[in-house]
Amino acid sequence: MLQSIKIKTDKMAAAAQLGYMLATDVADYLVQKGLSFRAAHEATGKLVAYAVKQGKPLKDLTLTEYRQFSPKFGKDVYTITVASSVTARDNTGGTAYKQVAKQITAARKKLKESMCDCDDEHEH
Repeated sequence: MLQSIKIKTDKMAAAAQLGYMLATDVADYLVQKGLSFRAAHEATGKLVAYAVKQGKPLKDLTLTEYRQFSPKFGKDVYTITVASSVTARDNTGGTAYKQVAKQITAARKKLKESMCDCDDEHEH
């Protein structure tokens, strides 16, 4: 089944931009701008509720709309993307490309070892 799967990365990328999965990154952005986590979380929650009510994804909000929820928002808020979100999680088990590559290598090694149906006299 996996050999015949066709992944449409362009559609996946477009769909990822439409929701509100970057809300955590928006809250992190506000924390980096000096807000407490509690205040950033509250502002982001209100921002997302507003976006949902307007029927807009976060990427389509204007800077004026963002600033209704915190004056800390600047034009750089638009640099928050799925790619920047993935890259930002560069720690063990994170989603950064480097971390995923490490996990794939480890999984392949483990799979290869588990599939070897031989005794210690043979090479793995």
